[in-house]
Amino acid sequence: MLTNVHVKNLALIDSADIFFSDGLNILSGETGAGKTILLGAIHLALGGKFQKDMLRRGCSDALAELTFTIENEAQKEALEALDITLTDALVLTRKIRDGRSIARINGEAASTEKLKAAADILLDLHTQSEHQTLLQKGRQLELVDQFAGEAAKTLKTELSESYRRYMQLTRKLEAFQTDESARQREISLLTYEIEEIDAAALQPGEDEELERLYQRLQHAREITEGLQAVHQCSGYEDGAGSLIGRACGMFGPLVQYDETLADLAQQLEQIDALLNDFNRECADYMDSFEFDDAVFAETENRLNLCNHIKMKYGKTLDAVAAYRSQQEARLAQLSDYETTLRKMEEEIAVQKQEYDRLCDAMRRLRKKSAADFKQRVYEELTDLNFLQVRFEIELGETKPTANGKDQVEFLLSFNPGEALRPLERVASGGELSRFMLAVKTVLADSGPDKSLLFDEIDAGISGITAQKVSQKLAKISGMHQVICITHLPQIAAMADRHFKIEKHAVDDETISGIEELDEKGAVAELARMLSGAAQTEAVMKNAEELKAGADQMKQELRKK
Repeated sequence: MLTNVHVKNLALIDSADIFFSDGLNILSGETGAGKTILLGAIHLALGGKFQKDMLRRGCSDALAELTFTIENEAQKEALEALDITLTDALVLTRKIRDGRSIARINGEAASTEKLKAAADILLDLHTQSEHQTLLQKGRQLELVDQFAGEAAKTLKTELSESYRRYMQLTRKLEAFQTDESARQREISLLTYEIEEIDAAALQPGEDEELERLYQRLQHAREITEGLQAVHQCSGYEDGAGSLIGRACGMFGPLVQYDETLADLAQQLEQIDALLNDFNRECADYMDSFEFDDAVFAETENRLNLCNHIKMKYGKTLDAVAAYRSQQEARLAQLSDYETTLRKMEEEIAVQKQEYDRLCDAMRRLRKKSAADFKQRVYEELTDLNFLQVRFEIELGETKPTANGKDQVEFLLSFNPGEALRPLERVASGGELSRFMLAVKTVLADSGPDKSLLFDEIDAGISGITAQKVSQKLAKISGMHQVICITHLPQIAAMADRHFKIEKHAVDDETISGIEELDEKGAVAELARMLSGAAQTEAVMKNAEELKAGADQMKQELRKK
């Protein structure tokens, strides 16, 4: 649920906080008061594009921040899948500073794409531009699938994976198919590479061993001279060994005078023994170490060959071995071209059969879903004062995709005597808004637990139709949090919480303020919406009756 919208330095808004609750949250105000600015701020916080004219005059930075509480487990899992750390609240922040955008989720830096993905889990935004997406056949198919629920979701996942494998095999076959001359050239190259690797006869770890041996032989003189110096310094002629030997001899009489010196004497004897062993091993190494020009040349040549093979076929000997296996497999395929080709075609046929089976299952599910969805939407359209509407869903076939081979088209007739035609050819702005509302009402039962935000849902309607729309919003808000920007008193009267957006002149500046209305303030705002600025006693009474009637109607609708 969206609990708070915080806006700072956006257009006419200096600073504003709105605290929403569950149920129906209404925002109203005169034209130009700032409702569109508020909606723009929400768009911005959800990852929308920033326009320079959104920034408040004289300001270098702006902020739009949305706070959500997450109680739905499915939403929690979806957010965690985006690698979002959840706390008691989820805060989406978009800050603009010096023309640059900074997005954060719970204080951690995030991309705008991640912001949009999180927002899509939490909030369903319905504007005139979003209504226009309803005219797209792909979007119409999504709605039918959404109505089908988890069964469609599971099947679509399987279908997408099957299509991916099918396309992968198809591309593999296309890459494998070649003419005879090209095949022979590749066979020749593969044979050469395999023979070159085999001729080198490199063993696992040989390159590392060769590198160590090469370094040792390359620095043979330095090693010899250095060890001679070490042996002399630690030796028993003029080195440390002779001095430690003398020191051991001096300790003998001292121990007779003080037994506590025995431990020190023993330690020194151990040092003498260790030094003696070291000196002997050092001498043995020098006796055994010989520089052989032939061995050095052989090592150098072998190391060069090893590095040459690695440069051509892999960074390591393991990578070279893997490359050889890969090329050997490719050579086997090309050498038995017809058999390999036949096997690939058989694999594709099996995978296509599986894909077609899933497509058939998906089509059956969509056909049933479309029939049920059509009936439910028709009932909702009738409730929205489309008394003689006709609605059909045409299920057709298109080229294979990850979504199957189906396409959906909504066909409607809003007036008696008119033929059924595609939605984009019959719906005006107001009709499209009501149609979308009917769809959302149907999906509210089966859809995810998102907050719903409606803007311009009242476009082109009045009278009894406005009353019907208000009832529909009240019904949906019994199941989902609904936030609605409206100009119609019939809709505003249904509010559980009512907010008024109003412009004020402050120090030669125009500032939009947002105020939550109490019962008395809500009635006064309804009176303004009913008759404009003049709020006579009769208008106020009318507003009170409208509010009382709406409250009673709302209670009855939410009991059903």
